Amino acid sequence: MRYPGRKRKPGIEPAEIGYRILLAAVLVFLLYYIFKASVDVVWSDYIRLIDSYLPDVTNIRKFLVPDVLTRIPAAYLGRIINVRAFRYSVMFDRVLTVTGIGLMGYALVQFSLRQRLKFPFFLLMMIVLASLNKWEVLLNGTAWPHAMAIGLFFVNYLIFDRIWTGESGATHELAACVFPFLMLFIAGDYIAGYAVTMILVSLYGAATGGAADFDTGHQQNVFIRVTLSTVAALLLYLLSRHFAVYEHAGATDMSIFDLLKTAPSFFPRFFLKSLAGDVWDAEMIAAYSISDEVLFAAGALVFLMYIIWFIVYFALGLNEKSIFPLLLLVSGFANHGIVMAGRWIFLNENYGISSRYGIQFSIGIFGMIAVMALYKAPKSNYRERKLAKMRNLGRAVVYFGLALICAGTIFTGVSEWNKAQYRKENYRHMAEMILDYENQDTEELKSALEWHKDEETMLNALKTIKDNKLNVFRPSLNTGGTIDGFFSKTETP
Repeated sequence: MRYPGRKRKPGIEPAEIGYRILLAAVLVFLLYYIFKASVDVVWSDYIRLIDSYLPDVTNIRKFLVPDVLTRIPAAYLGRIINVRAFRYSVMFDRVLTVTGIGLMGYALVQFSLRQRLKFPFFLLMMIVLASLNKWEVLLNGTAWPHAMAIGLFFVNYLIFDRIWTGESGATHELAACVFPFLMLFIAGDYIAGYAVTMILVSLYGAATGGAADFDTGHQQNVFIRVTLSTVAALLLYLLSRHFAVYEHAGATDMSIFDLLKTAPSFFPRFFLKSLAGDVWDAEMIAAYSISDEVLFAAGALVFLMYIIWFIVYFALGLNEKSIFPLLLLVSGFANHGIVMAGRWIFLNENYGISSRYGIQFSIGIFGMIAVMALYKAPKSNYRERKLAKMRNLGRAVVYFGLALICAGTIFTGVSEWNKAQYRKENYRHMAEMILDYENQDTEELKSALEWHKDEETMLNALKTIKDNKLNVFRPSLNTGGTIDGFFSKTETP
């Protein structure tokens, strides 16, 4: 007989309160880090956005364009709220990023409670969620739609898991079919990894009927509908993307086939290094002069971990408990491939270890922990013989995974925490230069603001925020406010 998902008792349990408190603590920690490591100043990608969309953020003509889905429609609404309510605050966008991470945490809490996972595994998930190896995502406010999209992916995966175990209703089934179209408004290019994951797992569900031991035909029909909805949403996005014009500074004109001929090892090297990015970020690697050989070895180990967890998941029949871990594993692994597919054009095999991908790559780590947790969950008579045969292998993999993930996460987090004050000083320097940008050397200003394109766009953007009293030029900074953030009341130094 198939193993149904564990049903929670009605009412709020003590574990639920504790899990929610721990999640809240993680989010408070991330917010504290943001205010510790940054100030409220625009730079880099914000310059492009200001030049393209400000000050008239409600101009509908900038929204009604063929490639609108690549421009992330939800970002339009976010900019309107930000400009109207906060005079274009980067801190507002950073808080939205943490909100997206909060959605990820919410899904992990719900999954842990449904499956009654042991607390150490939930704690490990929260440690990964709190990791600062995604510092670039946290501090780069323009990344908030991506973080929010990933949070919504997790919620979607949670709904799909209820359908898989036969604990869903018509509302869940409708939501699973609608979610792919909702993702069109916020996911941008991230919809590729999401779509690959949902299509593959939905097809698997259509072939097996999920884990429910009743009305398998209905379950299969639901999975087919989810597959078709996801394919339709992906095609709509690809159609919109067809009309987009991308400008990639530093990209090669070489075709992928020419690269395969001239440097056949480039893609394997890129992929292994991106897998090593699950453990260390680029700054950590540079600071400690970690060699390519060590990176390749670490990447190979992470690749092996993925393979082992896929094997353990199916060999122990954990798919009959929950599909949530498989969704995370497939999504995390697919993201490595999608990053390589989109970034190889820069001919930099280290591109995939950037902290900007930390939140994407962490999805797979959550999947590994989820498999560990289900394997270690309290047992009844469920597949006891198979569990006994694989106990030694499972124990070794669990301990190795815990050691690797904890060591990399904690070490990177401590290192990044110690750098926070220096990052803040750098942002302060940016703000001081912007406030006096008309008297600054243009090349020095471009370097400080990490702007690598034409100076005219940068100067036009800075003139826009000055003329409209936005961001560092907003009136509150002249009346006791501070560039440290829109919640602060201290004097500007």
